[in-house]
Amino acid sequence: MRLFIALNIPEGIKDRIADEILPLVPKRGFKAVEKENLHVTLGFIGESDEGRMEKIKKGLEKINYKKFNARIKGAGNFGTRVLWLGIEEGAQEISEIAKLAMDRAGMHDEKQQFRLFVQTWAGGTLFGRMGTTVVPLTGNKQHTSGYYAKFHPHITLARNRDAKPAEFYNVLEKASKAGFVEEFEAKAVSLMESTLTPAGARYREIYRKEFS
Repeated sequence: MRLFIALNIPEGIKDRIADEILPLVPKRGFKAVEKENLHVTLGFIGESDEGRMEKIKKGLEKINYKKFNARIKGAGNFGTRVLWLGIEEGAQEISEIAKLAMDRAGMHDEKQQFRLFVQTWAGGTLFGRMGTTVVPLTGNKQHTSGYYAKFHPHITLARNRDAKPAEFYNVLEKASKAGFVEEFEAKAVSLMESTLTPAGARYREIYRKEFS
């Protein structure tokens, strides 16, 4: 099974994004994220067996973190590959949770920043290595393996399949002008399973650690 750790967002916010922002993404040249798959990725673990999954669950159970408020505001991008909604308020807390969750999952890295391991794109998002796992990063694929970038909390909206840069930036401008703002209370960190199907990835929450 393919596992990752995420901060899931409320269904009502997913509905708003699906109604107000995702329709701005053309079907030609882009792959929009399905409403049910909208989330903030904290770390990608990769292929795991049942034994490893249970160890990760036990590790996440040890997380002790207080609930906090988060604000989604504004559209952004990773080069011309990925379109996303950013996290304004709560970004620091989400970054802390990402590092803490990876630590508790047994994938600790002493560095406060995350090293790009190759010009690697997973589902169109630039990732960097954190111990034995990878996490989403700011930056673009022009960066070399010696570049360091900070974890950047975001909600992926769409990935560029073959749209030209001008088309991509046109969509980004429309998404930015939409002025999307929404707040929610972050209450838990989730261990997710990703299953690849002919219709795309399907995500399922298999464990949830509530904050205090």
